[in-house]
Amino acid sequence: MWFPLNTHFQARKRAVTIHVSKENGESVEGAEVTVEQISKDFPIGSAISKTILGNIPYQEWFVKRFDATVFENELKWYATESDQGKLNYTLADKMMNLVRANRIIARGHNIFWEDPKYNPDWVRNLTGEDLRSAVNRRIKSLMTRYRGEFVHWDVSNEMLHFDFYESRLVREIDSLATLFFNDFNVVETCSDEKSTVDEYIARVRELQRYDGIRMDGIGLEGHFTTPNVALMRAILDKLATLQLPIWLTEIDISSSLDHRSQVHKSLFSGLVQFAI
Repeated sequence: MWFPLNTHFQARKRAVTIHVSKENGESVEGAEVTVEQISKDFPIGSAISKTILGNIPYQEWFVKRFDATVFENELKWYATESDQGKLNYTLADKMMNLVRANRIIARGHNIFWEDPKYNPDWVRNLTGEDLRSAVNRRIKSLMTRYRGEFVHWDVSNEMLHFDFYESRLVREIDSLATLFFNDFNVVETCSDEKSTVDEYIARVRELQRYDGIRMDGIGLEGHFTTPNVALMRAILDKLATLQLPIWLTEIDISSSLDHRSQVHKSLFSGLVQFAI
């Protein structure tokens, strides 16, 4: 699940007094009032996977509740080109057709994943110019096929924790329409030395020093066990100094908890306090 956070928070709930009267202005005592929300000020989304294809009840349930989405695995390199040179966008295309038909906005996830184990076997065996050529073909393939379809892309995924591409290539990255730096344990905890808020900010500023690289947004995965609202507020305030949009991109509550605890610790309850 994901949605954007503004750099400046505003209260999204407050006390409301409703006066009900007749046409002549006389007050109606004990009137029952029903309020239905028909739109939202910001997108709230959820991941979808290939299991939604052909599943009409799931599609109807999803479309009724969300106005944004991200494909869970279907755009990742290992899914679209498991064998070198054999591109397969069949599932991603079908999911995009569904998204487009229902006017749901979508994030592109992801172009590159720095964790070696989530790259195709043939990519892991490449180095130097061969790897650079494969990277450029990957960028061109995705950007050409899905031009204008995604609101933005997670271009570099989990760069704070892994360095598959960084360690093998000189820092030459084609300028893309949008660039999100996406990672985990930035806002979830302060115990991961690789992904402290200071390390995140330092890496973004380091990337911004290279010609042709533009950072468009901050991606925070948000894999929580127990959300710490005070910690989240402090980290987000510090990230806001980068003056970039901040998006929570992969929100979930640990499956190690039972369902009752998951609901109790739900990030939504934390974000209500957060916004207020």
